[in-house]
Amino acid sequence: MNKIFYFLLINWCCCADITAKEEKIKVRCFKVYQIFPNITPEGKVEKYDTIPHKVFFYKEQIVFQSAYTHNFHSADGEIAGEEYRYRTFVYTVGNKYGYLFDSLAQKYNAKTDVDSLFSSDWYFHLSNWTLSGLPHEKYRLISSDYDKSNGILVETYLSNLLKEEDTTLRDTLVLSYSKKIKNINYSFDAKLDSIKDMKLFKVKEVSVERFLKEYNITLDKLITGFWIEKCPVENEAEILAYFDLDRKNNQQGKN
Repeated sequence: MNKIFYFLLINWCCCADITAKEEKIKVRCFKVYQIFPNITPEGKVEKYDTIPHKVFFYKEQIVFQSAYTHNFHSADGEIAGEEYRYRTFVYTVGNKYGYLFDSLAQKYNAKTDVDSLFSSDWYFHLSNWTLSGLPHEKYRLISSDYDKSNGILVETYLSNLLKEEDTTLRDTLVLSYSKKIKNINYSFDAKLDSIKDMKLFKVKEVSVERFLKEYNITLDKLITGFWIEKCPVENEAEILAYFDLDRKNNQQGKN
């Protein structure tokens, strides 16, 4: 099954590459980085992992590649190394269905509901993450700084969830917006983008150290978040092949 799929993909790549040269197709790419802590059973942060996701745009089509870590094992079963691999989902904006390519689950060109995938599948959940339009009762704004030289606005919020008198146990949320990131059909929070007339491109949340009574452990200070940055398209023929396959599926009435 894998050999057949990759043979077809190579053929699609060749056709897509020819099309790209004829039409001078320009695919744009952004990386979405996600940082999260690895926590020991004792509540200590062992290390932080940074996982890159890739989003490719061409006209009204999007290819979303979600990363996961693949471990290599030695003969004795020990982890000898690791690398990032990707699950790929391609769809046309406005269509109900897209197509999933997932070697882990043995799915190739699997017709998949777009909203369902982005809301329920943890690999792709990041693309549907939302703050639901801050500010609201969970946070209050404590500072707002705009740098005219680079067009970046940084807003810092303080959590209102904890007791008013205990100011040491407040979580901090930092949101960064840019005027330079434009024309991408991708958003952490479309409502906030619209309110600011800028692109929310970086989110950082800092949770202070705290004692968890139910587990009888002290949880370390935690930093989580994600951000967007532009990146070169290093595998254009492969990405164009996914776009081409999506168009063919749509033309055949599969959507």
